[in-house]
Amino acid sequence: MIDTSSNPKLDASDCLQAIALAMKVLEPLAPPDGPFKLIGVTNLVKGSRPPSGPMVWELTFKPSRLLPDNPSEEVGAGGEWFARIDLARHDNPVRLIRGE
Repeated sequence: MIDTSSNPKLDASDCLQAIALAMKVLEPLAPPDGPFKLIGVTNLVKGSRPPSGPMVWELTFKPSRLLPDNPSEEVGAGGEWFARIDLARHDNPVRLIRGE
């Protein structure tokens, strides 16, 4: 794990916590089209519907087989898992949604 305590001006600890929680929930599901790569992380501090807040993160995982080795090639369609993590909730902070 990355140590974010060395630079107090740049704090990514909540983002890293959200990533770890999403991986912990997704990993036991062992989707047959894996392995997966994390391709997007967004803090839903504003602009989301319904409004979420600074402790809510949305992560996107995509099957690695759909990601080309060459950046000029197209990314394969579908297969994503979306994880919404609310770090302020202690009961069940992770919600997974399977893409098409």
